[in-house]
Parts: sequence; C-alpha cells; structure tokens
Amino acid sequence: MAKENLNWLNNKVFHSGSSSQPVTMSESVSETVQRDSTTRRNSTESGLMSEQGPPPVSDRYYIPGYLKRQIGKNIKAEFLIGTAMFMDKTGILREVGVNYFVLEDYISHAMVMCDLYSVRFVTTL
Repeated sequence: MAKENLNWLNNKVFHSGSSSQPVTMSESVSETVQRDSTTRRNSTESGLMSEQGPPPVSDRYYIPGYLKRQIGKNIKAEFLIGTAMFMDKTGILREVGVNYFVLEDYISHAMVMCDLYSVRFVTTL
C-alpha cells in the first residue's frame, strides 16, 4: 500500500462510490467536495432532497405559529413563576416572536412583552 493512500490516522482512503480503489488525500477531498455539491444540486433540482434542519418556528405545530394565528384577539396567558406561583396577564395579542409575545393592556394600552418559555396556558377570550 502506498503512503499517499493513507490518511493521518494511517487508514486507507477510498472513494465513497468504490470500496476497492484507494486514492490520495488531495484527490479524495477535491473529488468528494465536487461529487457532494453535484449530488446536492441534482437532488434539489429533482425534488428528492427534503429541507435540512428543524421545521421553522412559525409552523402551526409550534406555539409561536399557533399564537400568530391569534393576533388581534383577546387572550389570557397564565405564567408559572418559580416552582409554585402562577400569574396571569390579559390583553389583546399584538405581536409574536420566537420566544416572546406582546399583549396590549386593555386599560392603559401599554404594551407588555411576555416570555414564551414561562407560559403554561393561553386562553382565547
């Protein structure tokens, strides 16, 4: 076995498509990059490759996605503070972010930003 057919851990380097033909490190890196980009492009163009990563937070199956459909409605949000204290806020839902939402107070019309991670219940009134 030739020395250029070994990687830095002295393991044989092979093409991913062929298990019998060792190649040099420089050949394997450049060819692998080219092959992967061609495969990705062809798969994407043919519609075979699905989206990478998690679904977007705005998806209806996530809390922000659900809340975005409630913008403009009167809601009551119940928060868990610490381990045993509950607090609620009511108002008109005005804005929804990834980890917060904004309620407009009925009386003062002040905007109250609420932490989405401490919310336990949301009721649409």
